Amino acid sequence: MGNINTEVYWDNKFKRTKKFRYHPFENIINIIGESIKNPKEILDLGCALGDFQVLSKKHFNNSRIIGIDFSKEAIDRCKNNYPDMEWIKADLPDLSMFSNDSVDVVTIIETLEHINNPEDTVNEMHRILRKGGIGIISVPYGKTLDLREHVNCWLSEKSMGKFIEKTKFEKSYEFKKHGKILFFRLNILALLHKI
Repeated sequence: MGNINTEVYWDNKFKRTKKFRYHPFENIINIIGESIKNPKEILDLGCALGDFQVLSKKHFNNSRIIGIDFSKEAIDRCKNNYPDMEWIKADLPDLSMFSNDSVDVVTIIETLEHINNPEDTVNEMHRILRKGGIGIISVPYGKTLDLREHVNCWLSEKSMGKFIEKTKFEKSYEFKKHGKILFFRLNILALLHKI
């Protein structure tokens, strides 16, 4: 069976939903604030309906807030609901619209498990981050990974660490506590550093 995570699949899913991501974003916002006092840009890969961007804008009002998703439905709704932020329709790992060393913060929250090429996506995060910039990965792990949408899984921080070490970030990462448990499942939160 192939990856069901097509644009049509997600467009239909977003059409049926008002709010999509119920996530403890506050912890991720705190990690960004502790790592980079005034980020110039915060880019979220797989932004869905823009929930993380709205919270980011409240905390980092002077930052350029950018969301990327491959769902036309999601991007159109974000553009309509939040016109003061930037929304880009693109399919990961394609981040060619960003030059090397051009972004302070890149997040990928509950998205990496859905895509066919996670290593390429993380390498693109590394390419576009400025020196001193941070990447944040949040993925579920454990026995709840029987969702058909999840084509990748990491069973522990150790397995996520091995994955990260195969990317251009190599050993420049650490794990953070996620805070609240999301959907009664455990999540891994990795903070990546561009050295």
